[in-house]
Amino acid sequence: MRVLVIQSKSILAAGITSLLQQQGTFEVERFGFQSKVRVCEELDRFRPDVIILDTSLGPTKISSLLSLLEVHQQLRLLVISLENNKVQVYEKQDQSINTLENLIKVIHGEYSHKGVIETPAP
Repeated sequence: MRVLVIQSKSILAAGITSLLQQQGTFEVERFGFQSKVRVCEELDRFRPDVIILDTSLGPTKISSLLSLLEVHQQLRLLVISLENNKVQVYEKQDQSINTLENLIKVIHGEYSHKGVIETPAP
């Protein structure tokens, strides 16, 4: 699995990169955020499965990177907060719905990772 760690002013990126490389199952690269255009170029070159960044990048940069999920639909984006030790996971989920019941399931977060909500037989 390929992981792109986007560096900010925090030392978090170096630590995460080191820890993941020690696992031996990840191909990890670090990249310093310069602009969304440069990130797109790096995505095309490295083709990561996951991008990891931390909240110190700021909400504006993080929001601009979330829009990458529209183009790179298999990409997962993890935003790590050092303040509360939480990770926010973002990925594009297209869901097929054909009934009001299915729409309500999506609203409640009861969706299928396959992209299709199964409706039980009556």
